[in-house]
Amino acid sequence: MLPQLWRNETSFGEQITEPGDPWSAQLRDYLTFLKGQLAPISVSSYGRRAGTPAEKAESVLGLSPAPRRITDTPLEEYLHQVLPPAHKSREQAERATERRNLREAIRTTPAGGERPAVDTSHLSPGMVRQTAKQAFRSPLPSMVQQLSITQALHAYGLASPEERAEIRAAVSRKLPTGLASTPPAERAALMQAYRKAMQLPVAPRLNAVGATP
Repeated sequence: MLPQLWRNETSFGEQITEPGDPWSAQLRDYLTFLKGQLAPISVSSYGRRAGTPAEKAESVLGLSPAPRRITDTPLEEYLHQVLPPAHKSREQAERATERRNLREAIRTTPAGGERPAVDTSHLSPGMVRQTAKQAFRSPLPSMVQQLSITQALHAYGLASPEERAEIRAAVSRKLPTGLASTPPAERAALMQAYRKAMQLPVAPRLNAVGATP
């Protein structure tokens, strides 16, 4: 907790307080942070977990989702290792939380069912519409775009056939820039690694409702 206070940043990359705010506002932000750190795990889990009130209440009873290290695929585990959490201001963190909860609510609502109420007070109507459109899109391609070509090829090798279908285009788009930034003597080896990776099995792409296009 002390290093987080010193950096003015939580372990999730979220800013604790705005340095330019009045001291009274900063003090309030620090007290809110400390309150969250000292709250019982069951209570803090209720606040962080997305979903219906019943699903959130499961956290109070100790029925929390499995940790990421258990549910992540080898590709997801690698991406979380090489991509550190981005720094977020308090406002950005609030928007990110609301967008995540909205996507989760959309994905978990059965067809024709009533979607649970989600707080979107920090989102503009345009951001709500954009988040709803992206609810069923995989985050993997945008994560791969942040990698170097060498990292992207390694990630592609770790991916399952279904994940390769999602990130294949993102990996291919990195090749021209990757070749340009690679010393001439090493470009042949890079191309060989790329061709070898592209020969790995790839599953048919599925659309949002699970049917093959």
